[in-house]
Amino acid sequence: MAIVIQEERNTGSWFGFSILIVVLVILGVTLYYLFFVQPDILTAVTSRNLQSLEEFSQMQFDPRDVTESEFFKKPKQFVPLTPLGGGNTRPFGVQ
Repeated sequence: MAIVIQEERNTGSWFGFSILIVVLVILGVTLYYLFFVQPDILTAVTSRNLQSLEEFSQMQFDPRDVTESEFFKKPKQFVPLTPLGGGNTRPFGVQ
């Protein structure tokens, strides 16, 4: 007669299963709020911005007005150019 000694295996881990359920619930709630809930504050902000965009899109722009202006034809130098030094003549130290 043979005596078989084996460790008893726990086939169901309640802790691992509960962690999986919690992660799935958090993922489901996050996806629901991301894709299906329309926040009121977002519509209030975007409607104001869209209104200003509509006004901006109605503006008329002629590129010739810019290219033929005196400001565009005769630019002024606001920052004086300074001559740069010669730098290092041997940057890698080789003679």
